[in-house]
Parts: sequence; structure tokens; C-alpha cells
Amino acid sequence: MRSPVALPSGRSRLAASLMLAAGSLSAHAQLVPYRGLDRVATPSVATASAALAAESDWLRDAALLGPIHTVDMESLTPGASGTSHLVAPGVTIRVRNGARPDKLVVENAPSSYGPTKGFNSTSGGTNHLRYANGDIAWPPQITFTFSKPICAFSLFITGEGHSGLIGDYGSTRFLLDGSIHPAMFLGDSGYPYWPSHDQHNVRFGGLIDPTDSITSVTIALRFLSSDTAWHSSFSIDDVRWVEAPVPAPGALSVLGLPLLAMRRRPSTRLP
Repeated sequence: MRSPVALPSGRSRLAASLMLAAGSLSAHAQLVPYRGLDRVATPSVATASAALAAESDWLRDAALLGPIHTVDMESLTPGASGTSHLVAPGVTIRVRNGARPDKLVVENAPSSYGPTKGFNSTSGGTNHLRYANGDIAWPPQITFTFSKPICAFSLFITGEGHSGLIGDYGSTRFLLDGSIHPAMFLGDSGYPYWPSHDQHNVRFGGLIDPTDSITSVTIALRFLSSDTAWHSSFSIDDVRWVEAPVPAPGALSVLGLPLLAMRRRPSTRLP
């Protein structure tokens, strides 16, 4: 089970990092979550201060681990619809494929549910990938698979109402490598942020684990949200990741970990 764990402070963080670099590490113990939640007046992330601050934190820290790969949906064909999309070499985004399959639809304008609709989050861009729920008996889930393991992941989620559930399981959950146990929660259940009938919802969610090699990330949206008028009303955009380093024989390639550990605590940004 992967659990979000706060890194120790001060010198103890540096000591812990050195121990990890020496090989004395606990699996997934270094996972750091990044979260930002906003309600904005227009379908744009330009004024989503908490989400943008969390994104900035993630970008700064992920850059310590290697090149950041980005899929901003701009190269996808508007109107394309399916249960899966190959969005980069070796990277697939898919949804449930049952008797009434969910779909992912490439949009180039805000989707159709008024203030709860999803929209583009790329500066200067138009495209976003809208989730369309086929069977409302199942809560929304989107899975990202990577042929090359990763150690950092993030994305924007826009639109979508709330489940009526308070607490962790009314929150958006990140599940890693097929686990049913959440690695992190976005903390977006209930009030004061959800629902908003007159403003647009923006969420940034990300995670970093310098010690891990992740091959799939599943985003499980708030349970019961598909039972309301808001189903099919959220989008994802600006998906980013960093590929996990390949360990040298007899050593771990975690050169960025001491710097990351010294400067990072779990990042949660609220407006």
C-alpha cells in the first residue's frame, strides 16, 4: 500500500535521504502529494491561484529527478472519442470498457454542463480530454499506463460536481499500479469547495516518489458524482510525468532525493 508520508524536517530529512541513497529505504515511503483546489469565475485556470501554486511546487521538485514529459492534448483531433487514447509513445489513457463503456472525448471548447463543465488548462491552448460516463452505476475512473516506469505524475482536473460524501472516500483518489488502496487523496470532498453552481472548479493533483517505479496511475473521481447531473462534466489536461531512473548495478540512482527531501513537505494549496 502506498501512503502519502510527510518528510521529516531539517537535518533529519537530510539524514533520512542519505540513508535512502545508501539503500536502506522502505517502499513508497517517500511519496509526496501535491494538491491545489480552486473555484474560478470563468472557464480558465489563469486565476486558479491554489492550483497554479501547487503546479509550480510540483514542477520545481519534479525537475530535480529528470526531464518532465507533458501531454497537453493539443496534438489530439477534436471530436475523437474512444475508451482509450495513445497520447505519447508508450503512454495510454483509458477508461472502463463494459457493456456501456465510458469514453474519453477530445474537446476544443468548454463542455456542456454550465459552470460545472471541464475546460482547457494549457496556456494558449484549446484542447482538453473530457470524461463521458457510459454506465452511471460505476464511479468515474481514468487510468494512465506507462511502458517506461515513472517516479512523478501530475495533471489538471476541471469541472465536475461533488458526491455528497464527506471525507477521504468522497475525495478524488490516486491509485498506483492496480492497487485498490489510495496512494493519495485530493481532499476535494464536500464543502467549502464543492459543489459550486455559479463558479468553475479547478484541481491540480500530483505526486512524487523518487524511490518508486510506477507503471500505472488510476484517478478515481469522487464516488456518487456520476449519479448527479454533473456526470460527464469534467476534463483532464496537462498530464505530466518523469521517468524513473534506472539503478546502476549495486546502487540506487536517487541523486535528486537529498535536495527534494530537504525542501519538500506535502503541498496542499487552498484559495
